[in-house]
Amino acid sequence: MSVNKPIIGIIARPAINFEGPNELFILEKYRRAIIKSGGIPVGILPTQDLEYEENKPSQTKELDQKEKQDLIIQIKMCDGIIMSGGNKFYEYDEFICEYAIDNDIPLLGICAGMQAMARIDNKKIYDDYRNVKNDTNINHYQMEENYVHEVNLNKESMLRKIIGQDTIKVNSVHNYHIVKTNKFEVSGISEDSLIEAIEMKNKKFMIGVQWHPEKIIDKDEPSKRLFKSFINTCTKFR
Repeated sequence: MSVNKPIIGIIARPAINFEGPNELFILEKYRRAIIKSGGIPVGILPTQDLEYEENKPSQTKELDQKEKQDLIIQIKMCDGIIMSGGNKFYEYDEFICEYAIDNDIPLLGICAGMQAMARIDNKKIYDDYRNVKNDTNINHYQMEENYVHEVNLNKESMLRKIIGQDTIKVNSVHNYHIVKTNKFEVSGISEDSLIEAIEMKNKKFMIGVQWHPEKIIDKDEPSKRLFKSFINTCTKFR
């Protein structure tokens, strides 16, 4: 039995299936990155009885207490959570994120997952908080799994200590970026001055990155270190 391996929840994303019923999906890259790093992947599914792709996030009915409790049951099965990337996120994403922050559950946010973390961080003081469309000389939306730009890491950050480098090269698949943080600290800035990483130092592991380390983990040492540190933390505190 793999009793020492931590259980890592991956939040599922809704998607349109043009050839049949709509789907909730988890990309293989996340699942495999967890396995390669020593964890056991499981899916965290939304608990509302609705077709998400037929509802915009702003028009979706709010979670009731029973739906929140059902989400908490899933969260408590996990030693850590990955907030995966995607085109949009719903209230269930925000609830899971906020619960993880409040209860100090290790959390790794990737791309839109990091943006959801920033939304939670800002929503109590900025009701109209929104991400901003990219407008720099770097094209940050590139689907290939190649390096796109550099990220300069804050020398005092947990992320810098994990990766062991002041500057790293990253891939990039995003059209929007966050512009401010509240309780989160900025731990990485791109060469064109966009926020690329955030963290909370007073937590076991609470890091968001704008790039996709799961896509380049086989060839990129910083990505391996990030996932391994996340899994090791989940193992230590399970």
